[in-house]
Amino acid sequence: MSLILNLNREHKEELKEELKEHKKELLNLTESKNESFLSLKNEFNEAKNLAETRAQHLLQTEHIVNIRGALKFVCAQILKKDKSIVFTEPVDKALMRLFQDEDFKESV
Repeated sequence: MSLILNLNREHKEELKEELKEHKKELLNLTESKNESFLSLKNEFNEAKNLAETRAQHLLQTEHIVNIRGALKFVCAQILKKDKSIVFTEPVDKALMRLFQDEDFKESV
């Protein structure tokens, strides 16, 4: 009878140890899941912020003054007042210089 009781106690102890190990594994899995979730959440937030920033930038670029049109208008107004003025440089070259200017690009 005592042999059966000892075996029963040993079996209970083994089961308790296994239960503890399973609880530790479950805790580790839960922590891993939480870390993965936080990582994905951070990536999502970064992507969302990037998308919002790009959308704002696109909206800003749509509201920028039409430089080509403005220069053509100025030229037309000058020519309207004084027909003897001859422009030695085409508007497109001026625009090309503007777009090559790094300060201008940053301000836009």
